[in-house]
Amino acid sequence: MLTSRIDFGVRFGGRLEKDSEGRLFDRRMREQLQRMPLFERHEALVPAEALRAVVLAARNLRYTGERWAERYNLSTVRFELLMLLRHHPDEQLTLGQLAKGLDLSPRTVTSLADVLERDGLIRRMPHATDRRAVLARITPEGRARVDALWAEAFERHFPIFEGFTEDEIAQLRHLCFKLLDNLTNGSA
Repeated sequence: MLTSRIDFGVRFGGRLEKDSEGRLFDRRMREQLQRMPLFERHEALVPAEALRAVVLAARNLRYTGERWAERYNLSTVRFELLMLLRHHPDEQLTLGQLAKGLDLSPRTVTSLADVLERDGLIRRMPHATDRRAVLARITPEGRARVDALWAEAFERHFPIFEGFTEDEIAQLRHLCFKLLDNLTNGSA
């Protein structure tokens, strides 16, 4: 059990209450939405509240992730790049593979690699068989930074699931990927 938490400045000014079925909702959000004619009906209100809750959670997860990574002199995207390298069997990938894996432009990945190389966390080298490609390889310092971040994540960050059952966590994962699938397939 976590004995001390880091204040990452979560931004939520709502008033959480439980509905008749024991599910959490934000009283202030509900009251604001109910002032709008579109949301006077309950069947329109619930999806709007759910979407707003997802947006609030995503914003705060992103914000806390950035604050957490900053403690290690990283951004979340630089951490993600290091993670791709750390967990690849050879601990190296081309900049093109990194761009694809991060869903970023090659130019952006080059800029990220510049910073990570300057900080001694990766090393760039020419590809052995493709002279157009550049490999990025995680350094021992980069490996140690990633491992330290993960160790802290398990100790400090994952307690956001405190009070969740294993089934609820699996359901949350499922629902998030279901939303993502709907977005990806143009259902939104």
